[in-house]
Formats: sequence, structure tokens, C-alpha cells
Amino acid sequence: MSRRAGRRGARRRPRTAGPDDAVSSVVSAVLVFALFASAFILWTATTLPVWIKDREATHQQEVRAELSGLQAGLDRLASVDERGPITASFPLGAPPVPLVQTAPSTGALAFEDGLAFTAAFTDPRLHEVDGVGRGLPSVPASGTLGGIEILAALQVRLTTTVGDSAEAWVQAAASDGTDTITARVRHVGSGGSEACAGAALEVRVTGAGPPTSTILHCGVGTDLTDQVVDVLDPRVPFAGALARLDPPLDLTFTSGTAGPGGPTVSAHYAARWSDADGRLRVAGDGESDPGFTLDRAGGLVVFRPQNREFVEQAVAWEGGAVIVAQPDGMNVAVAPGFTLGKDGTTGFLEWTFVDLDGSGSVQGTGTAQVSVTHVATSETVLSADSAVFTLVSPHAEAWRAFLGTQVAAAGADATVGGTGDTATLTLGSSTDWLLRVRLVSAQATVA
Repeated sequence: MSRRAGRRGARRRPRTAGPDDAVSSVVSAVLVFALFASAFILWTATTLPVWIKDREATHQQEVRAELSGLQAGLDRLASVDERGPITASFPLGAPPVPLVQTAPSTGALAFEDGLAFTAAFTDPRLHEVDGVGRGLPSVPASGTLGGIEILAALQVRLTTTVGDSAEAWVQAAASDGTDTITARVRHVGSGGSEACAGAALEVRVTGAGPPTSTILHCGVGTDLTDQVVDVLDPRVPFAGALARLDPPLDLTFTSGTAGPGGPTVSAHYAARWSDADGRLRVAGDGESDPGFTLDRAGGLVVFRPQNREFVEQAVAWEGGAVIVAQPDGMNVAVAPGFTLGKDGTTGFLEWTFVDLDGSGSVQGTGTAQVSVTHVATSETVLSADSAVFTLVSPHAEAWRAFLGTQVAAAGADATVGGTGDTATLTLGSSTDWLLRVRLVSAQATVA
């Protein structure tokens, strides 16, 4: 065998790694790290801000929902005249993106003064203040009221003379077209009442099962002058019986006398009800009160975020509304209780305004809590020839925009004005105005 062939058959030794291979491994690792770092930098510059922005936007919506929930809860407390309290809590900042967001967003929540609500009226006539009728019933007790969805108040006024065994009366008959329930207010002379020895004032209800008689006064004498009776008095079963009828209802008024001696009667009524459209209606003149005004001063609960990516959008709960404000403008995000409308020559306004007093503030990254206690609710129903409502608020721009939208939608004789921190709503004198204003007083504590 030749020497060359022997060399070809010999086993080759494996190649040992040299310095060039080590350099190649380092370069590869550096390139992989550089690629990862570049990708991470690109992700933090493009995708991470989007994630942070989404979280901050969601957090803003949660704050808005919590403050809206406070208003809804306060409405419930006011409707049943309970104090509460009700509470809302939420983080001051949006939750950070785990592992990669080093600086979380923060925020501040505080109660602040600076809100005022006033109203002035031309020739105001008060129909009801805090559930008490004002002025003497003035509509002659004859004829029919129609389209009654909810009967909220009904009073009658009697001027009568009766002798023994005689009576004078006024009655209201409510009918849904199928069934009728009648409440008759009777002034009876001696011998006319089974429960009283002398003259008496009673209410007799028929049409809701066996007739019932409720004695209001015994020994009233034979003459009554401007005697006012609340027909919906809880002692009288008339209000409860109306629940058996299917609205809308017709309410028909009559009056009369019976018995010896020539009894006499002069009868009038006043009523307040809601129609099928939910609009407030009244019958009666009310009580003239030229000096009547409304004047409240309070504050607001406001959240101010310090977001990293999402716009810094302050959220305020004031006057019964939730307002969102950011550098390019502000608007009412959740409307207060407010209804404006017109029917022929009559304009309607119902406005629920929340008068907040309070204290406290908190800021940073923790959790904030607002506790609200209902203090009192006042409600006034009145007529007026015209009126001017004025709001002073750091968010008056949002109030002006909201009121302007309401006026445009209602087509009512009303204008919106004001500048800076003032917003005004003027109800024009070419319309007869019927107004219901509810002022809800509450105490807010921020912690």
C-alpha cells in the first residue's frame, strides 16, 4: 500500500474552537440583545402608551360612573326622606401596566366651594310649598278635569250654612270610564251625623266597596266660612281608592244641599296633577308672594387626574349634574333633573338642584371615598309671568351649553345667557309659566 493511500484512510481529528468562534458567539448575543432592546424600545414608544391611555380612559369612566351613582343614590334618599349616608369609592389613578409601567397616573379628589343658584320671579303665585297648599282654592266646584295620570293634590273650600238635619256638600267623582269613586265633603247639622251629636264636617267615600264616612271635625257649628279640606288626607280612604282606577282619569265636581231650613253652599277647589306626558298641571290661582325668590350657595365634588397619556379630564358633581371638563372644552355628561316644555301658551319647567355642603380632599395614588348624607329637600310649585335663573359655577360654560340644548329642543320662550362663571336661563313673559323647583340639600365628605 502506498504512503498516500495510508494517509487517506487515516481518521481526521475534530477541529478545536479557536478565538474566532468565541468572538462570533459574543457578536450573536449582542445582536440578539440589540434586536430585543430595539423591539422593546419600539414597543414602549408605540404600544405601551396605548395600553396606558386605555387604562386611564377606563378609569375616567369609572370615576364618572361613581359620581353619577352618588346622584342616583341621593335621589332615592330624597324621595323617601331618609338621611343615608351613601358612599362611593375609586382609585385616584388608573392601575399601571404590570412590570413595565414605572410611573403610575395619579389624581386628586376634593370638595370645593364656588357654586350658587338663584331665581327671581315676576308676579309669583305659590301653589304648594313642601307639600302644603298655598292660597285658598279658587276654582268654582263644577265641571270636569280630564287627562289626570297622577293626582298629587286636591283641596276644596266650603262656605256653608246648615240647620238641624240638613247638609251642604261638595264632591269630586273620579272615573276611568269604567268605574267611579266619589269623595263627598259634607257639612251636616245636628242629627245628620251618626258619630257626632252636633254639626259635623265629614268625608263620605263611595264606589270602593262599602261606603265609608270619616269625621274630620265634630261640633263645627251651623256656619262655615272658607273651610279648606284636603281630600287626599291620609285619614280619608279616597287617595288609596284611586289606585283601583286605570288612568287617565276624569275628575268631575258638583255641589249641593239637602234638608230643611234652606241650607246654602259656596264651593271651590284647587288641584295639582300630572298628565299622560308627565307634565305638571294645576287648577287654582295660588297665593301671591311678590317677594318670593330662591337663593342657595354650596359647592361641588371634583376629581382632577394627572394622567400620563389620556387627556387630563376633570370630573365634577355639582348641582345634580356630572360635568366633564378638559383643556378644549367642557360639557354636562349626566344631566340633572330638568324638564322644559311648552303647551300652547303655558310653559313648564321642573328643575331639581342639589345644594352641597362639605369638606375634605385626598390626592396621590390611593383610594378616595365620598360619603353623602341627605339633609333636607324643599319643593315649591308656583306660577309666574317670567323668571330668571342664575348659576355661578366654575363650569358655567357647560351649564350654558346644556341649557341651550334644552331650550332649543323645547321650543319654549326662553333664552340662555351669561359669561365667564355665570350661566342664566330667562323665561320670557309671553308665556304663562308653571314651575316646580326641588332643592335637595346634602352634606359631602371626601376622605
